[in-house]
This record gives sequence, C-alpha cells and structure tokens, in this order.
Amino acid sequence: MCVDYDRLARLYARSYADYDRLQGYARLCVVYDWLQGYMLVHVGFMIGSQEYMLGHASIMIGWRKYMLGCVFTFDLTRHRFAILKLRLRTSLRLFCFFFAQRLVQ
Repeated sequence: MCVDYDRLARLYARSYADYDRLQGYARLCVVYDWLQGYMLVHVGFMIGSQEYMLGHASIMIGWRKYMLGCVFTFDLTRHRFAILKLRLRTSLRLFCFFFAQRLVQ
C-alpha cells in the first residue's frame, strides 16, 4: 500500500493547525503510519493567505508499533526557541528543536 505522505501531512496541517492568517505561523506536523512503521515530520508556515511547505522527512523507528499523531503550532512573530518533547509508549523521548525566525514585520 502506497501512502502519499505529503498529501497526508497537508490534510493534517489544514485540519488541526490553528494559525493566524494575518500574522503567520509555523507548524510541525508529525504523522505516524501504522502499516509501515514510519513517522512523517512535516514543517510549513503561513504568511497572509499563502502557504509555504518546507518539505518533509520520513523516519524509520524500527518494527515496533508506536502511536503518535500530533500537530504543533508555533508563533513566528515573536522570536522564540521552541522545544517539543513527545513521549512514546515505550518511554522513548523524541526532542525536536528549532529556532523561530520572525517572518512578518
């Protein structure tokens, strides 16, 4: 079964991300595929009514089955260092760091 990860990430981001179209936000979309054991990390941001995708990456986390499906939204208008901590059921911790640059004057 072939999974269109980019389309899936767009659906997740549009369905769950809460962003302000006037200010501009970035979101980190993490989608788990139960069938293939992959995680998809997708980052994008909005400026006005235009949506920009920064690409995606699929990460293999072994043959174990983990349940993970979260969407995070970050405010890019206030210089901020965002730290995410996701706890999986096996107590494995995944840390995602990125520096939020200001996009809108």
